Amino acid sequence: MSPSPAISSLELRDRRLSFFVGQLAIVAATGHGLILAFSLLADVRILVYFNIGSVTLYLLLFLLNRTGRYTIVLIATMVEVLAHAAVATVLLGWDAAFHLYLLCLIPLLFYVDRWPLAVRGAASVVVLLVYIILAVIADQIGQPFQTPDTRLLPVVRYGNMAITAAVLIALSAFYQAAVARAERYMQHYSSTLEKLSNMDPLTGILNRRGTVAALDYALALGSRNGTDTAVILLDLDHFKSINDKYGHETGDDVLKKIAEATGKVVRGSDCVGRWGGEEFLAVLPAANETGAENVAERIRDEIGRVSVTIPEGGTVPVTATVGVAVHRPGERPATATLSPAETRTALIFAADTAMYSGKAAGRNCVACAPRPDVPQGG
Repeated sequence: MSPSPAISSLELRDRRLSFFVGQLAIVAATGHGLILAFSLLADVRILVYFNIGSVTLYLLLFLLNRTGRYTIVLIATMVEVLAHAAVATVLLGWDAAFHLYLLCLIPLLFYVDRWPLAVRGAASVVVLLVYIILAVIADQIGQPFQTPDTRLLPVVRYGNMAITAAVLIALSAFYQAAVARAERYMQHYSSTLEKLSNMDPLTGILNRRGTVAALDYALALGSRNGTDTAVILLDLDHFKSINDKYGHETGDDVLKKIAEATGKVVRGSDCVGRWGGEEFLAVLPAANETGAENVAERIRDEIGRVSVTIPEGGTVPVTATVGVAVHRPGERPATATLSPAETRTALIFAADTAMYSGKAAGRNCVACAPRPDVPQGG
């Protein structure tokens, strides 16, 4: 799904971050609620007070998240996890597995792309140092300061393992969604850039690059299927005088109307591109000379109907001279085989030569390249 034009990428990122932080606050509050229940059963007073404070903190952070203060929420979350893991580990020992929550902070740090990579990397190092220091302290202390009921210790240990696993799974799901989203955006913008690179910005049809690609594809398809490929090259008559007399804005309007008029005539499998200046090239796959000539005549007639109004009143008369050439893969000469690029060049040259013969004959007409004038190959 592509981003809406009305919503900026920054707004979308903030929305996703807000959702993520909100879910994080809910999960953290729920987890501390469970730990609070354990602390009450085990009669660990310090943890009872600590978890009451933590649950309250996360509820406040959930509300604060709605105001858009994501950075404050995330920093407060990380500080609370560090403090809670340290206090619980010192009180209950390493076997209680509260230290595992520290490991959740590292993927969390790298998910938050608002912060520079160097900051996230440094914060991850700090988390690892705290983790190692806690391990050393637990080894030095030996016995925890408060030993809970031996029946409860496995419950809290496995519970902490389960909560840690759930958090890591959730973070992995967010990462997967982010990667999939990035891939969709890349495909969307790559496709958009590809279209823009092949599009003429004035007329909205293919530019020269896009037309060449379409013609190469049509020639390759025709060569494989043994079908003819026709091109129609048209040039507007006296277009320079239109620009000189009526201005370039009027000239641009003429070019837009010509592109529209030509597009009305060709088939859905054909394509029309702006070849350059006032020249347009239509590519007709699977079209023989008779069919291409008929289409060219209809294009010329449609262009003659184009009406462009000028500010002073009246309309600008528009005509075009059209050249037609056909590539016939079945008539390849025995003397040489042209490359695809040479075939394309020869075909367009033949249409161009035919068009200029039409210019010489008086303009506003269709001229077809004689069969011998079109080198066959490819």
